[in-house]
Amino acid sequence: MLSRTLSVVGLALVLPTVAACQRAPSRSEGHVTLMAGVSLFQRSGNGTMGIYAFRVDMPMYPDLLFEGGLSYAHRGQIQGVKDVFIPGMQMQLQGASGPFAPYVGIGAGLAVETAAQGGSSQTSFSPSFSAGVRAALSEGAGLRFEGRLNAVGGNFSGIYSEITGGLSISW
Repeated sequence: MLSRTLSVVGLALVLPTVAACQRAPSRSEGHVTLMAGVSLFQRSGNGTMGIYAFRVDMPMYPDLLFEGGLSYAHRGQIQGVKDVFIPGMQMQLQGASGPFAPYVGIGAGLAVETAAQGGSSQTSFSPSFSAGVRAALSEGAGLRFEGRLNAVGGNFSGIYSEITGGLSISW
């Protein structure tokens, strides 16, 4: 049921973008993006929570981007974890299809889980995988929609997945 709801919400967000797009995203611009969405987690319990992300990317070659970013979520003291910070870096391969620039990425970072009262905080290696699309709205501004999987530990002892969308400014 949740996946069907997320699919409908995703389509409702993407379809207006198709009508609003004026030009193809430039492959020679960097972007600063603020995003928000939902995170499904499987780590010391299962559930969903709101997640926020700040990302900065810059082109390395016409179809290859380097991205650095930070995701933040508040778990509300579920199973002893209060807040989750996921700083990371990725290399993304981007294409262009009309006004859209779909991409896939792979990278790594950290999963920092702060403890609720009386617990201990934990920092783990976090490989990440992403797929998304950038869509230009006007000169210098656009939208970005992304799905990202952040593993906890090299052995994938848990996951924090992200489904986010947000505003992107070119620089």
